[in-house]
Amino acid sequence: MSSANLPRPSIFIPPAWHLSRQAIEALKELDFTISESMTDLELIQRGKKYLLHPVMNWDQRGDKEKNKQTLEQNRKMFYDRLFNVGGDMYGLFRIAIHPPNDPDEALADQIEMIKRLREKESYRFVTYSDLLGLESSPT
Repeated sequence: MSSANLPRPSIFIPPAWHLSRQAIEALKELDFTISESMTDLELIQRGKKYLLHPVMNWDQRGDKEKNKQTLEQNRKMFYDRLFNVGGDMYGLFRIAIHPPNDPDEALADQIEMIKRLREKESYRFVTYSDLLGLESSPT
């Protein structure tokens, strides 16, 4: 990345959302600040780990057609498990959107999820930098 004059990243999301302890140690040595896996968020330099709901991800096969299998699974996860159809869901909700590989039919679900999170659930969208700031605040 440095030979291409690209900025040095400080956040790492591993392939297939799987992160080993060895990878976390390597990321710490390379001065990364945050990494995510399917079920947790690591604040690497602070040595803190937060367990989260699994990330919503429509791209499990790297192919739009093959990923159609995840449409019903994600609908069920979103409406039944995370929100209990009108129930409560607290904490950090993560959506991994991959336009080249997500099924076209997923777009309506993704838009509905985002609208519901913002309008009905009063969620706000945060960046990784925001997460570092939230984590260090006294609230």
